[in-house]
Amino acid sequence: MFREIAGAMRRFVHDTRGGATAFAAAGVVVMTVAGAALIVDHVHLIDQRDLLQSAADAASMAATRELGELPSSMPETDVRERLLPVARKYATFNVLQNVKDPDLTADDIAVALDIDRRAKTVSATVSADIGKTLMADWLLGYSGPGTVARESGVETIQTPLEVVLAIDVSTSMGMSLDGRWGVPSRDSRMAVIRSAVATLVDILEPGEANRVALGIVPWHGVVRLAEVARNSWVSNGWAEYPQSRHYAAPYLCTTGADCEITGVDQTLPAAPEEEWLGCLDEHRVGAEGHASLPAQLENLFVLPSETPFAQSVFPSEAGLAYQCLSPPLPSDFDLQRCNDRASASRAQSAAGRNGRVFLRSADWMCDNNMMPVLPLTPNRAAIDTAVDDLAPVGQGTYSATGILWGQRLLSPSWKTVWGGSAYPADADDDGNAGARRAMVLLTDGEDVQCGRSDPECEINGAGVARADACSAAKAAGTEIFVVAAMHPSQVSRGLGTALHACSSQRDKPDGSYVFLNNEDPDDLRSAFVTIARQLRTFRRIY
Repeated sequence: MFREIAGAMRRFVHDTRGGATAFAAAGVVVMTVAGAALIVDHVHLIDQRDLLQSAADAASMAATRELGELPSSMPETDVRERLLPVARKYATFNVLQNVKDPDLTADDIAVALDIDRRAKTVSATVSADIGKTLMADWLLGYSGPGTVARESGVETIQTPLEVVLAIDVSTSMGMSLDGRWGVPSRDSRMAVIRSAVATLVDILEPGEANRVALGIVPWHGVVRLAEVARNSWVSNGWAEYPQSRHYAAPYLCTTGADCEITGVDQTLPAAPEEEWLGCLDEHRVGAEGHASLPAQLENLFVLPSETPFAQSVFPSEAGLAYQCLSPPLPSDFDLQRCNDRASASRAQSAAGRNGRVFLRSADWMCDNNMMPVLPLTPNRAAIDTAVDDLAPVGQGTYSATGILWGQRLLSPSWKTVWGGSAYPADADDDGNAGARRAMVLLTDGEDVQCGRSDPECEINGAGVARADACSAAKAAGTEIFVVAAMHPSQVSRGLGTALHACSSQRDKPDGSYVFLNNEDPDDLRSAFVTIARQLRTFRRIY
C-alpha cells in the first residue's frame, strides 16, 4: 500500500513538472499522513487497553464482593461456578458498552479468575480482540496487536474494624414482621434477625488475623452484665444500690390529656428484697447515694469509676415509681406502677375505678433470661453463641440505652472496664491508624421509656433522648446504621424520620445507613449484607 501511494506521488511529480521541489513536497505529505496515522492509532490502542482495564477492575471487585458472601465450607469448584458468571457479567457489560466494534460479541470476551479463599479476594484477567488499528492497516499494512488482556486484583484493607450490634430484644420481637402475634418462633422477627446477623458475621469474619472484633448489646428498657462482669462491677464500686432515686414520670396520663406530670425523689429500702440480677440503665449514683440521669450530656461516657451506675433495682421509667402516689391525682390520670406493696394497695383503694395501679417486683424488667452484653471480641465462637442466644424477653423499648452502651463498648477509654487489653483498639497506637468503628441499631418500634406520648424523652426526662444518644455516639467517631425489624407499613413517619436522623446518612451521603423497607426476611438479610459489604472495604492493587 505504501509503495502504491509513493508511485502515485512520483507520477504526480513528473506530470506537473514540479522537479525536485515538488517531489520533496510529496514526501513531506506522505510522511505527515503516515505519522498522523501512527499517532491516531497509538492513542486509540491505549484507549482500548484502558477500557479493558476498567472491565477487569469491575470484574475483580464484583467477584470479590460475591466471594465475601459465600460460606467458607463451600467446595472450590462450587465457588468458581458462582463467581465466574458474576465476573463475566461485569466484564462483558463494560467492554460491549464502551468498545465501538459492531462485530464484537460476548463470546469474544474471555475472563479468567485467580481466587484466594484465605484472603477472600479475587483477581480477574479479561481479554478480547480489540487491539485493531484504525488507519495503519490501510496505510502501512499493520492491523494491530489483536487480542489484548488486562489483569486486576483487590485486597482487603486490614485496618482494625470494630462493630457493635445493638439489638432490640423487647417482647414485640416475638411477632412476625407484619405485626402478628402467635406465629411460630421460626417466623418471628427475632428468628429473622438471628439469621441476618449470622450472615453479617460470616461476611466480616471476626478474628485476630483479620483485625475484626464484634460486640453485641441486647437491649430493651435496660441492658444486663454477664455474671463475671457483674461481680467485678460490684467489687469495684462501679454499680451501686442507691439510697434514693429520681422518678421523672411516676404516673401516666390518658392519651391526649393535659395533665402535667411532676417528678419526685423517693427513698428506697435499706436493701432490696431481691438480688440484683445485673441490669443497668442510664441512672448514675451521685451525692448521698441519690440516683438520677446525668445532668449534662457530656457526662454520658464518664467512667463508672468516676460516677457509678445505679443498679436497676426499683427502676425508673414512665409510670413507674417505688411508692405509688396517693390522691388527689389529675382527673385524666391513667395508671401508675409501683414496687412498694403497701403503697400500691392504698393507691388502688383510693383510685377506685378512676385509675389503674400495678405492683411490680424489685427487678422489674430484669431477669435471668435477659442476654448479657458481649464486649468486643474477635472470638468467633463467643459471637456465634451470643447471636444464637438472642430472644424476645424485654418489657419495654428504650433504644437510647442500646446506643449508649454500644458506644461504651467502642470507647477506648472503657477498655479496662470490660477487662480487655486489645479492644477497643487505641487509634494512637502504631498500626491502628484508620481504625473504623460502627454500630448497627436494630429496633422494631418506637421508644416507650418516657411514655408513648413522649418517645424522644423531651417532656418528662425519664430517660436520655435517642437523638442525644445518637449525636453523642457519632461525635465520638462512630458510624451508625439503623435497621427496622418490621414491615414498612408499621414504620410511622415520626419513627422513620427519627431513625434516619440517628444514622450517619447525612454525614456520609455516599453510603447506605438506613434500612426501613423490610417487607420480608430476604429484605432484612439484604440489609445486613449491604452493611457488611460497606464495612469490609476493598482497594485495587493492580
